[in-house]
Amino acid sequence: MPKTLFISDLDGTLLDKNAELSERSAEMLNKAYKNGCHFAVATARTSATIDGIMKNARPTVPSITQNGVSVYDVREKQYICTRIIERATAKSVNEKIAEAGASPFIYTNSDGLKTYYTGIKNTMMREFIDERIKKYNKKFTNIVSTDEIDEEITYFAVMDDEKTVFDAVEKIRNISGINYTYYKDIYETDGWYLEIFADTASKKHGVEFLREKYGFDVIVGFGDNLNDLPMFEACDVKIAVENAHEKVKAAADKIIGRNTDDSVARYILENTEK
Repeated sequence: MPKTLFISDLDGTLLDKNAELSERSAEMLNKAYKNGCHFAVATARTSATIDGIMKNARPTVPSITQNGVSVYDVREKQYICTRIIERATAKSVNEKIAEAGASPFIYTNSDGLKTYYTGIKNTMMREFIDERIKKYNKKFTNIVSTDEIDEEITYFAVMDDEKTVFDAVEKIRNISGINYTYYKDIYETDGWYLEIFADTASKKHGVEFLREKYGFDVIVGFGDNLNDLPMFEACDVKIAVENAHEKVKAAADKIIGRNTDDSVARYILENTEK
């Protein structure tokens, strides 16, 4: 039998409408694990939130965080690899984002995951901070510029309205050494995300890394949003949930039920039962 990895996005795909892993999904994943299932997640989220969200069904394989910036072992709580943004490039990115009228969250993980910000521009950012402090006990540090950050910078996340995000994209589009993705937030009616990382980082590169390092013959990927399309490029079987973006559905080999119906966990269990 081919060695198969099932890898899933979190928000809008594996998680329910409350951005949580339902008890039913956790139960089905744990049954699949007992059947020998290899499972990982590929998400824009950080290691800190993955630890909390997946605590009842921890992935059996190191997982892709921050859209491919890091591969993180949830069970051992350690980073397997990380892609950094060169310091001069990071400074330029931060300046261009500011010119667009936005304020990013800036991440490092050289000495444990740390999150910095230069200002809170909107309620989306405020709610983001409050939720992660309350749910995951994360720490956020206010700074004036990236010059105050001693660690290697890995990731920028902009959360704002559509116009501001699009303006920021235009500002950073021609900066060399970076990759980026932007998409509408599935939880906020008017919210958009822009995520910026090293050009060596992507969900695609993360999947390729897992295939090579752990010797997987077949990779089955699940997604719902535009930042899952790079992951699909590296998967042998591409599966979209019913609530997925139309472009994701068009790229998929198969469409299953909605994220709110535990569809991903059910598919994995049904395809690993002995």
